[in-house]
Amino acid sequence: MRTAAIVAEYNPFHNGHAHHLRMTREAGFDAVFAVMSGNFVQRGEPAAFSKWARAEAAVRCGVDLVLELPVYWAASSAQQFARGAVSIIRHTGVADVLSFGSECGDADRIRKTADLLRSLLISPQLLRSGSSFAAAREAAVRVMDNDAAELLRTPNDTLAVEYVQAARHCGLDAALLAVPRIGAHDGDPFDAFSSASYIRSNLSRQIIENYCPQTSAQILLREIAAGKAPADLRLLEREILLRLRTISAEQLASVPDISEGLENRILACARSASSLEELADSIKTKRYPLARIRRILLGVLLGTDRAQIPPDVPYLRVLAIGRRGAELLRAMKKKADLPIVSKMTQIESLGEAAVHTFRAECLAGEVYALLQPQAHPAGAEWTSPITVL
Repeated sequence: MRTAAIVAEYNPFHNGHAHHLRMTREAGFDAVFAVMSGNFVQRGEPAAFSKWARAEAAVRCGVDLVLELPVYWAASSAQQFARGAVSIIRHTGVADVLSFGSECGDADRIRKTADLLRSLLISPQLLRSGSSFAAAREAAVRVMDNDAAELLRTPNDTLAVEYVQAARHCGLDAALLAVPRIGAHDGDPFDAFSSASYIRSNLSRQIIENYCPQTSAQILLREIAAGKAPADLRLLEREILLRLRTISAEQLASVPDISEGLENRILACARSASSLEELADSIKTKRYPLARIRRILLGVLLGTDRAQIPPDVPYLRVLAIGRRGAELLRAMKKKADLPIVSKMTQIESLGEAAVHTFRAECLAGEVYALLQPQAHPAGAEWTSPITVL
C-alpha cells in the first residue's frame, strides 16, 4: 500500500482540498492520511469549525485517516508548525510521500531553495532595519538566487520549504509531491475554487455550497445551525485584555514568539487598547507582523509557556478514520515509534510529555467551547466521538 501524507488545516475542507486529494491519488497513492491542526491554527486564531467537524468532513470527502497536530505546534511559527507536523508523519513510519499544494508545482525547485537556506547567513543589519525574519530572509536569499527569493514570496511554497527543512531535521525519508494550486491564496474565487480565507469571510449557504464538496458543505452548515461555528476570538476579548493588564513583563516574556523586549511594547499598548483589533494594530510593525501578534495573544489566553513545550510531539492522536483508515492504523501499529491514541484514558500512562501536551489540548478545548457562537459544555476532549466510516 503506497501511502501519502498531507499537512492541513482544512479550515474548512473546500474544493481546492478535494482537488489536491484527487491529484495525490492519481499520482499513484492508495492511501492518504492528514496531519491536521486542532482547534487553533497557525495564524493564531481559532479554527472557524471545530477539529471534530473538520476531521469528519475530511474523511467523508476521501481522506483515509486524520491525526491531530497538537496546539503547541498548530498555533506556532511556520518552522515550529512544520517540525511538529512532519515529525508526526515520520513517527507513523508509513509515509512514502509528502504531498502539498504549491504555487510553483515544482518539488525540485522547492528542494533547491531549502538547500540554499541551509547555508544562509542573515545580516544583522537586515534584522536591525526593522524587517520581519521572513522579509530579512528573502532579502538575503535574493542576493544569492533571485528565483529562490521569488519562491519565498508565495505562502504555500514557503511552507513547503519549511517541510523540507523539517524532514531533514527529524529524519523523514519521503518523496515530495507538489500539486499545483488552483486559484489565488486570497482574493476572489476562480471558477469553482476559492481560498479558505474567502469562504471564512463569507460564510453564507451559497458560498459554502459553491466552493465546498457537498458532503463537507452539509457538515459545515450543520455546525453553523447548531451554534458551533464560526468560532471567534473576540468572544473572549475582554478576558485577553484583562490578562494583559495584570500580567508581569517576566510572565509575558515566557510566551512563544516573544523576543527582543516585545513584551514591554505589548504591555504598554494593552493599557490603552479597548479591543483586540486595536491592540494588534498598535503592536504590529514590519518586524512583528499581525500573525505573530495574534499567536502571542492566543498564547496569553492559553497560558502557554515556551519552556514547557516538549521538544517533539509525544503521541499520534486519531481524530477520524476513513474508508482505509483501519488498514492504515494496522500498518502504523507495526511501524510507528510513538503510541497511537484513540482513547484519552491511554495518555496517563504515556509519560510526562504526553500528559502535559494533552492537558494543554484540554485547556485549548475549554477555551474553544467559549469561542463558539453558543457556549458549549466543558470536556469535549473526553466526550467528542471519533468519526469512523
